[in-house]
Amino acid sequence: VRKAWRGVHRHRPLTCAAAQQRMAPKAKGKGGSKRAKEKERLLELERLAEEQRLADIAEAERQEKLRFEREEEERLRQIEEARLQAELDARIEVEDRENAEVYKAAENALKMQLAESLEENAWQRYVQGDDLPDISSESNVNTFLTDWEESEPQDIWKIVSECELGFELQEELLLDAAAAHERGDERQAAWQIHLQLETDRICAAKIDRASADYLTRAEEFANAKNEVICQIVTPRYKFGLWVNLAKNPRVKSIDFTELQISTELPKSLALASIAIRATHMTADRLSRPPADKATGAVDTTAADTTEADAGAAAAAAAAAAPLMSVGGVLSLELLSLPPPVKKVRGWTMRQVTELSYKVQRQQYPPPIDGSATNFSSAAGLKITFLMPRNIVVPEEERTVGWFDQVSGTWKTDGIAEVDFDKESRVLSFTSVTLSSLAMLQRTDLELPYKNWLFTPTDSKSGKLVLETQRRTLEFALSASGCKLVGPVIAEFESILDVWMPPPRLLLLLRECGVNLCPTDADAAGLPKLRPKESAMETELHAAIVDLVPVLQLAPSKWNQTRGADKAMLRFATKKEELDLDLLGEEASAKSPFDAVDGSWQTMVYAHRYVALVKALDADAVCEMALLNDAVAHSTPLLCVREMYPELVHELARTSKLYLEQVRQLMQKLRLLSFTR
Repeated sequence: VRKAWRGVHRHRPLTCAAAQQRMAPKAKGKGGSKRAKEKERLLELERLAEEQRLADIAEAERQEKLRFEREEEERLRQIEEARLQAELDARIEVEDRENAEVYKAAENALKMQLAESLEENAWQRYVQGDDLPDISSESNVNTFLTDWEESEPQDIWKIVSECELGFELQEELLLDAAAAHERGDERQAAWQIHLQLETDRICAAKIDRASADYLTRAEEFANAKNEVICQIVTPRYKFGLWVNLAKNPRVKSIDFTELQISTELPKSLALASIAIRATHMTADRLSRPPADKATGAVDTTAADTTEADAGAAAAAAAAAAPLMSVGGVLSLELLSLPPPVKKVRGWTMRQVTELSYKVQRQQYPPPIDGSATNFSSAAGLKITFLMPRNIVVPEEERTVGWFDQVSGTWKTDGIAEVDFDKESRVLSFTSVTLSSLAMLQRTDLELPYKNWLFTPTDSKSGKLVLETQRRTLEFALSASGCKLVGPVIAEFESILDVWMPPPRLLLLLRECGVNLCPTDADAAGLPKLRPKESAMETELHAAIVDLVPVLQLAPSKWNQTRGADKAMLRFATKKEELDLDLLGEEASAKSPFDAVDGSWQTMVYAHRYVALVKALDADAVCEMALLNDAVAHSTPLLCVREMYPELVHELARTSKLYLEQVRQLMQKLRLLSFTR
């Protein structure tokens, strides 16, 4: 049995795998294996290439399909946009035709109310017995200046008194020109600016003539040390003239005590027979607010920067911002002395020269080769003077500069050791140049605005709260103009609670060191801030004021994302205010912006296009789709009149002059361009 089993096992059929293994040819060595592997590799590459070819064909077909779908979507979108634009154009045409009489009546009412306001202001000046001519009459101002220029020369005391009136006239002409420009009277603004410059020229000529006369007769005013010092102080102007008549002068410092100005002289000046004239103007009549030279909006929408770039970006922003003077302009001038008098047998003989009628300014430091100024080797003058009490001195690093008449800009080279004492308000610095000097600050210190809120107090008045980078300001508005309500600080004492045109108030705030009249040039130093197009912005301000009798207005966080040709803002009806006396200190400390929440309705504005959109500040994305059943209109009023039917009634009751005051304030502040 065992043998039979072994026989069966020996002749058992082979499995498939075993048969294949037994039938497989033996390898013919190492070379055959390599050729087989290479063949397999080539076959695999061919297979992969074929797969890639088929995939490329499929992807090309898919991309072609997507392109066709996109083109079709774009074609349909353009058709829909054209349809909507045609509907909007037709709607605007109908709206303009239906409301033409309303617009014309509002325009005529504004002209009439403006004329009445100007007549009232002129009458008030006449009743007060003002020595100034009627600044709204070109002929009156021209006659006043001609008579004054042709008047007989006077001594320096009388001339400074006369020039104080001239400086007041300058101020009034500038402020009234700003108001005329904002209300669209460009002709009046032009002649007022021109006559303001003429007033400045006449004042300078008269002061120079009187100074030359004083220097000619300087020995009549000499003290025991043979020194001469003249000091005259008026509200807008300080005049000081120091003359050294000593044969061997060794004066180390000059102290104009009444002017609160002093300077230490370098040796080269201490040993010279010279005269030094010091003047201080409370207002800057040298420079002007920088003109907006941008041809379009400044696109500063940059990509996100890292922390390492933040310092460089801040430094670049500071360098890009224009400079403005604060605290007025201090001018120090080195004057040549006329030939000395001679006394012969009781006679006093004065040589009549050109210096008898004109002052001759000496340049310090002396120019190199008669051209360039030598700042490197010149000895500096230590200068101190008292900053006016109405100036908000910046907390950051202070800068002093001198005015370059050639370039018309402020420069800081040659100025060192700048220091300001908060308690005494004394500014001290070292300057190697005798020129027009001033404390400087960047024009964008208040920018960008953090927040703002306009709230109607009734249909004929309202208030605007504006939060800047340095402070929160509150303005009240009515047909009487605009007035600053807060903050109540000593620097604003002279302009608080005084009704005046908005441009005038903002210019006076600028003279206090608070610039709220930004231009596109200021945006160059503000990352991710893009000013709106000027024409659209002006159109927006004129249209949006129709909402202020009833609605509160606030900025939208999506505004800066819409580019230069669109603006977005929010609005809501005013909530009833609770009695603060009952709520106590907790209510008084409440922020005015707490009334604004993310649910306020958003409005988008473009040229002749106004619509209510779904985007809310509470949303994570900006949805620009229109509200359900909403359509675009030509004005904000037409967009909301169905939502707020009482607005039309209140608008008919309100003063058009009040709405004009609101428009002018918004136009100067440029809230939608400079809020981030």
